[in-house]
Amino acid sequence: SALMAAGERFARWQHSPAAMRAEEASSDLERLRALFAAERTANFPEFTDVYCVDAADDVLARFARARRGDPDAALAFLREDYEWRKAEDAASLRSTPPADVLGQSPDVLAEYYRRRCVGLDSAGRLTFYQAYACCVVKKLKTVVPLENVVKYHAWEQERATAMLDALRSRNRGDGTMAVILDVAGMTIGKHINKDFIWL
Repeated sequence: SALMAAGERFARWQHSPAAMRAEEASSDLERLRALFAAERTANFPEFTDVYCVDAADDVLARFARARRGDPDAALAFLREDYEWRKAEDAASLRSTPPADVLGQSPDVLAEYYRRRCVGLDSAGRLTFYQAYACCVVKKLKTVVPLENVVKYHAWEQERATAMLDALRSRNRGDGTMAVILDVAGMTIGKHINKDFIWL
């Protein structure tokens, strides 16, 4: 019968790799949530402001995914990130004009650095396209100090995270990002050096 067929499909789904991954992710988040709650007051007193969120789960889920299967490592990673964000006042980047971060108009990067948001992919991830063939770092650093380019990267990540938060508030996206890396035209001799690796 149709009911039996539906039951068989559901049973197969329950034991599918996707279902098992979803169950593991849920378990990881639950365990991390308990560890975080035990020390939130002592070690994360400014969590809401530091991460610009109302619901801690939005952040915890990202760290649970980053250290899948190891909630203790996820919590340690979260502690490290929290301290870095506080020290750098990373949250303020969300409202800082890009020219203030870079020290000049970001238009100067156009010849060397190409990155754009292309929307949501089929899996619901916020997706960015980044081309590297034009990124000749030994030329770039004559135009912009590389320390400022690193700050600009941090600004981009904060803006992207703000986009994820806005999407989630509208029940869109899955809370993750994907980056398409276009390396066509890159060569070791022209592009890869210690500055490129550092950047």
